[in-house]
Amino acid sequence: MRKLFTTSLAIALVAVLAASPVLAKSHSFTLAKDARLNGTELAAGNYKLELGDDGTATIYNSHQKAPVATATVQVKPAKNSKASVLIDGQGNLVEIRTGKEIVVFVR
Repeated sequence: MRKLFTTSLAIALVAVLAASPVLAKSHSFTLAKDARLNGTELAAGNYKLELGDDGTATIYNSHQKAPVATATVQVKPAKNSKASVLIDGQGNLVEIRTGKEIVVFVR
């Protein structure tokens, strides 16, 4: 009986962790033009967005392993599957839509 309980608990824990929306996921995105994030200049090009489980995002240049910028984010489920990047009129990175999620940068 105890073995069955332990096995069931382990399976439930794995299911919860697998279903969690923000567990160190990474997404690739492309900036068509230069942008800023928290005062850091991001040149047009390819980047990788890594979401942490603590409400932060780290952006890496596709050619480097060192982080380019970090920010606090809110992740929301997306209703459509189109990936896109939103930049405001001042050139600030506002959000990234990954297809399944909307990553909003908190200012």
